[in-house]
Parts: sequence; C-alpha cells; structure tokens
Amino acid sequence: MDNEGITTVLLIEEDENVITTNKRVLSKALKGNVRCHSVRTLKEARETLLAKKTAYDMILLDIILPDGSGLEFIPEIHAATDAPILILSTRTTPLEIIKGIERGGDNYITAPYEPEAMTTLIQAMLRREKKNRSTVPSITIVRGNLTLDLIAKRAYVSGIDAGLEEKEFPLLSLLIREAGKTVSANRLSEIVCKSDTEHDKNTLQKHISAICTKLESGECNYTIRNIKNEGFRFENI
Repeated sequence: MDNEGITTVLLIEEDENVITTNKRVLSKALKGNVRCHSVRTLKEARETLLAKKTAYDMILLDIILPDGSGLEFIPEIHAATDAPILILSTRTTPLEIIKGIERGGDNYITAPYEPEAMTTLIQAMLRREKKNRSTVPSITIVRGNLTLDLIAKRAYVSGIDAGLEEKEFPLLSLLIREAGKTVSANRLSEIVCKSDTEHDKNTLQKHISAICTKLESGECNYTIRNIKNEGFRFENI
C-alpha cells in the first residue's frame, strides 16, 4: 500500500472475463482504493515483475496459463517481490491445494468462488502483511553463514555484505529457493536478458561466475554448479 492508501494488485490470469470480474469486486471491496494491473501469460508477468516499475501489495495467480504452470513460476515471483500470493484455481483436490502452498503460495482459493469470499481473504492477507512489515525489519533466507535479506535485496556471508549487483541478487534468490534442483539456463536468462541468444548465455555465465566468486571469497559453504546441458544448481560444497 502506497502513501496514498492505494493497494496495488497484479492479476496473472488468462481469462479476460475473470480479470474484469476480479477488478470490479476488488474495487468495490477496497472502496476504489486499488490499482489492478493484469497480465495473461507468464512471459508478460516475468517482464512486468523484472521491470520493477511498480511495488505490488498482492499477487493473484492462476495456475493454468497459456505458456506454462503458475505453480512453477512462484519462485520467480518471490525472487522479484515479497508481495503475498493468492492462488486462484479450478483444481480443487487437497493434493493440489497442498502443492500450491508448499510451492510458495500464501493462500489458495478454488473456483468457482464467491467474490465476497475472495475479497475477504485478500483483505485478511493484506492486514497480516501490513502487520508483518511494521514489526519485522527484514525477511531473510538463511543457508549456513549465507543470509539473503529479501527486503533490502542484499546477500551477506558471515555478516559481511557480499556486494551482489542488481541482476545477481534475483539469480541467487531463485537458485536458493530451488536448492537441490537444476534450474535451466533459459529460465535464469529471463532474469538478465531479453532473448535467448548465445550472447545471453555468456552474460548469464558471467553473472553466475561473479556470484560464485563473491560467495567463495567470504568462505561460504555453498556454490552454484554448472550442470552440463541442464542448467545450474545451488548446493552445499
């Protein structure tokens, strides 16, 4: 919420009718004090979040999108913003709901849902987030002597600032959230590049190498492995 009391929401949703309906009910529930931005694909969402032109208070995320899974995209959302995520989905089984929360969603509502139920849940999440921000100076991820401050977007090794550059922090943040898994170079390149060219791959490798050097100089017990023909993986040395 900005200084004018306006709540800014990003809707990641394919269905234009759902977008229109949700914008209308949110405007009514929040008495017009809301700005709703919408995107219909993961590509558009990625570009919007990486541009960092807007500080979002809430993300409404559909699971099934034209170019991929909303669930798989959640770590990238967390790497770009600390806004809470409400998953909107037609998948109603307990297993799917558990998967959504475990993947990193803050809450989950199944369609069809009553607009009032959605807005009540959103308002509760916003109140909780406001309280958390007023009482907690930072949100961190800790791995051994490596600490990521997700608010300040800084990494510390044994309490010393590692000096990550602007595009290095979201790369490390995403890899840590996917620790133990190999993240494709194409997916990581979306953070630092606008297209998937050979030059872009070299640019990604340059950033990864710089991160590794900064971690190693601080005697961090973690590194980023280059898995040939697969991608990169954050792991313990």
